[in-house]
Amino acid sequence: MEADMKSRQKKTGEKAKTAEKCRLRGNEALKEGDYVGAIEHYEEGLEYKRDSKALWTNKALAEIKVFRFHEAITSCNKVIEYAEIFEEGFTKNADACFKAFTRRAMAFRALHRWEEALLDIDDALNLFPRDKEARDLRDKTHAACEEARQAKKLQAVPPAAAEVDAALHRQEPLQVRVEIEESDDEDENDVKLLEPSAQAGSLAGLSKQEFGRLLKRLKEGSSERVLFCARRGGESQSAKPKPASDRWVGRKIDMKVEEIAEPSQLDGVLKDAERCLVLWKKRRPNAEGKILMQDDEPEAREADVFVSTCIPRVLAVLHILASNSDHHCALTAQAVRYIWPLLASDSWRYEVTQLLMEWSQRSISSKAMAEFAGRYPDPHIPLLIEMLKQDTKKAGVLHPGFEDRAKKAADRLELGQQSVEDAMEDVLQGLLAHSPLELAISTLGNLCLAGQASASFKEQAAAFCSDLVDGLAQHLSQSTDPLSRGRICGRAAGAICNVLRLGEAFAVAVQEKCTKSLVEALREECQQGGGNSVMQGLLKEGGTMPFATGAKARVLGALVNLVIVRPTALAEIRELRTLEVLLPLIEIQAQTSAEGCAPLATSTDEEGGPRVVAIRATLLTSRLLGADAASLPQDMEADLLRRLQRMLGDAGDFSAVKACIRADIEAPDLEWLDPVVRILTIVLTKTPGAFDRLVARLPRCEEIPEGADEPSSVASPSVKFEDLIEQLMNITAALQPRQHVAPENEGATPSRMRGNLALLFGFLSEEQAKEDPPPVLRELGLSSMAELFVDMLRRERGSAQHNIGVCVTKLALNPRYRQKVRDLNGLETLHQIQLPKVQARKSETMRLHRLETSAEDKKAEILRRFQQQAPKGGQ
Repeated sequence: MEADMKSRQKKTGEKAKTAEKCRLRGNEALKEGDYVGAIEHYEEGLEYKRDSKALWTNKALAEIKVFRFHEAITSCNKVIEYAEIFEEGFTKNADACFKAFTRRAMAFRALHRWEEALLDIDDALNLFPRDKEARDLRDKTHAACEEARQAKKLQAVPPAAAEVDAALHRQEPLQVRVEIEESDDEDENDVKLLEPSAQAGSLAGLSKQEFGRLLKRLKEGSSERVLFCARRGGESQSAKPKPASDRWVGRKIDMKVEEIAEPSQLDGVLKDAERCLVLWKKRRPNAEGKILMQDDEPEAREADVFVSTCIPRVLAVLHILASNSDHHCALTAQAVRYIWPLLASDSWRYEVTQLLMEWSQRSISSKAMAEFAGRYPDPHIPLLIEMLKQDTKKAGVLHPGFEDRAKKAADRLELGQQSVEDAMEDVLQGLLAHSPLELAISTLGNLCLAGQASASFKEQAAAFCSDLVDGLAQHLSQSTDPLSRGRICGRAAGAICNVLRLGEAFAVAVQEKCTKSLVEALREECQQGGGNSVMQGLLKEGGTMPFATGAKARVLGALVNLVIVRPTALAEIRELRTLEVLLPLIEIQAQTSAEGCAPLATSTDEEGGPRVVAIRATLLTSRLLGADAASLPQDMEADLLRRLQRMLGDAGDFSAVKACIRADIEAPDLEWLDPVVRILTIVLTKTPGAFDRLVARLPRCEEIPEGADEPSSVASPSVKFEDLIEQLMNITAALQPRQHVAPENEGATPSRMRGNLALLFGFLSEEQAKEDPPPVLRELGLSSMAELFVDMLRRERGSAQHNIGVCVTKLALNPRYRQKVRDLNGLETLHQIQLPKVQARKSETMRLHRLETSAEDKKAEILRRFQQQAPKGGQ
């Protein structure tokens, strides 16, 4: 019996190894975009190990990629059912169950089963409440549920929508009404050429007047958009809420064929988009140079009419839906694979780029774009990059129809048909519209942001790295007019921020080609008469405009990201004398008054607002000084300290920060307080002579100039030392943690600030303990800090705890605070924290000694490492 058990265990182990090999092969296929192949590998692995949760959840993900949503739900059911029956809940293997719930929710969303999707996401968030993607998906799914309930009430088909709904679903040819309209490019006679089968349920089957009324309703009425996107029927009986005591029971959901809903009008538009792409491709040369549908074929004329009629309508409808709602944008994202190839057509390039930009701005649709580009990079990514090669001087920053719009406004004004105010409003609305170049830059930037989480996208995009960076770099310095600099340069810098996240190759290319251009662009923006001043002049009467505040914020963001990803760029940025440009930006109030624009004064948190500019300038300054604190000249040092103290004074008593720390929520003020504290720590502890100048310390020896009777007087400190330290003490007290820092919060902003403040106050204690300190330093009392830092020492972790330990040690070495630290048991706390580390180092030393002296231990170590690597090497 024992031999039989061993034999069974051996077979089970071999099957598990085989299943693991299949899983790894499936993962490789998944990364390469071979989703069908991945499913086959996972199914093969499941033949050897049916209870492998990883195989089921990975198989579900691959099935979602190829639109097999029912099969994905079934795969997720296996994991959920197994956990319910054999593990008595989902917490034992939370990671696998979280994936099962979120992926089943994704499949339900694709089937418009919003209630079931919401329940699954809630179950997933019960396992990992802090997961940002799940929380974002939960918000979007909740909004979809609310809309589905609204649609159910509206689906009595209100009279306003009856005509279009009937036209989209009737099966007989439409009676086309003839009416002459000057601004209509469509030809009603061409529409008559379409076969009835081509018009049934299609936008091409609507008359121009019917389609115009449809667009007007979709633009003006949210309920019309809800009805347009809602499917009829398909109500689910399986999504009933469960009582709290039974929330982990019965979460398997069986899908039935009869539950499939009737297609919505949006589904018809998506079919139109698919058919348009197929016909458009047939009428163009393929990769081999052949045209599949020649001009002399009977269907060619009808195909041309259908494409020319339907594509503009599809683009118009999709753009309205995508631009008005996150939920509707996600629903229209299925059309990415049908719309993006049309970028190759001059006829619809602007409208296609406009729609791609809308999709790229929202989380779900941007991920769909990144996945599509990762799987089919060519020609889709090159089509966007090609648009970057436009010369700004020739292409300009204005909408293609701006000149015509402005001319018509001028004509109406001259004929007395329009007032001056209305004419100016028309012109301003034209200026608000994006140019094709702006749309292309923004789309590429957003696409890179969404694609940073996709290995396949980053791998495929690497082939276009040089062209992409070159295209963006030229728009950092090409524009000479202020208007172009404010709009084009800002967008290019924003795109560079996201390009840097795609990997080492992109970071190297940006450093080589963009560093100098970014610094020069920042310098130009900060000079009087930059891009922002022109835009501000247009807004003296109020209103808003894209990039009215210039490109400073985005250029600063690109430089900050660059030095984070490529610290080697700091030397070049410093040599370009960037500090002198940054210093005037490190003050929110000064920024607001300098810009002098009412919208900025009330919207300082916007991307181009003074608050963002000041924060990013402070971040970049902290990086530059951290790399070389000695490079700060004395005049800049004094100016910098004054600005930082004013920023701390504007924050008041830091009660808001304290309340957020106590409630364990994110404190907005820490975003700018963190770099301020870091700069102060660097300047006072590392910049030569900075601390001595601040405390007015007299030099021990000073050579008296020839002809002078006494040494020169010491210059007054740039700021009052006692006031600055009091502000820093208040910040430290506000950052006092309420409880032990969780592992996931190690290295977060509050912890970083505690660590930097500990270094600063440890330095102050050390300087105070020296012989004959300056009066202002001698009078400083740090007893309250000793209590705070000992308490932080017990509750912090990681590098912050190490810095706090150094501070407590230095406080204990100062005779003034030694007894205080002892009374607080600070030294015992230090010993308890250090003991495991000392024991671990001792154990490691003993292990290495045994490996060097014992052949048996060395053989056992080699065998152990071989066993660890064996599963990873399976093919």
